[in-house]
Amino acid sequence: MDNTILLTILALLPAMILMGFVYYKDKKKEPLKTVAIVFLLGVLMCFVARYAETELFKILNKKSFVRWLSVGVIEEGLKFIVLLTFVFRHKDFDDMYDGIVYSVAVSLGFAATENLFYVLKYYPGVSTAIKRAFFSVPGHAVYAVFMGYFFARAKKCHLHSDKFGKRKNFVLAIVPTIILHTFTNFFIALRAEGLFISLEIFCDFYAFAFVIGTSDNDSPLSPKGNDDTSQ
Repeated sequence: MDNTILLTILALLPAMILMGFVYYKDKKKEPLKTVAIVFLLGVLMCFVARYAETELFKILNKKSFVRWLSVGVIEEGLKFIVLLTFVFRHKDFDDMYDGIVYSVAVSLGFAATENLFYVLKYYPGVSTAIKRAFFSVPGHAVYAVFMGYFFARAKKCHLHSDKFGKRKNFVLAIVPTIILHTFTNFFIALRAEGLFISLEIFCDFYAFAFVIGTSDNDSPLSPKGNDDTSQ
């Protein structure tokens, strides 16, 4: 097998496996077309993030904490924008677990594309693919699980005309996600591998259990059905 083909498969496989697991746990399956569109929007956001970060890094000190904070803000912010503009009022977004499905879809679209850059261009090789398969790609999925859960809660508050609850859950969807993303990047920058691995493993197991629990206890966002849609 050609080395480029092998590396491409290794770069994409982790995102496909994680997306498959999250989709499998959805008791009332979301339309594959809708999930695919959200995934592809995540791909697009990766290119937008690459451009934004490249331009921003030209004016920031390489060791500046602001630089590492900006990565989390840009990447998680772009994913959140996709959820807010495309998913929030979509007719298929009508159950609590759906928030996780769509959030993970946009995040893994982003992560799969980013992984291709690293595995094929920045640090090409099988070792890079293996390391990122266990840490970087699952990290994006972990951020997405929590973002999606609170995003779904925000939609539920919206359907029940709870403006304060909607705003609060929007904040809970984006701010902790940015903080978690920033800390993992910061540990990498400090070469604090022990802290990074410990945090990643803890978050991975917690998110895994959270996905299963949310799936098992899934419920409609509105008892009357979701009629607040625009797409």
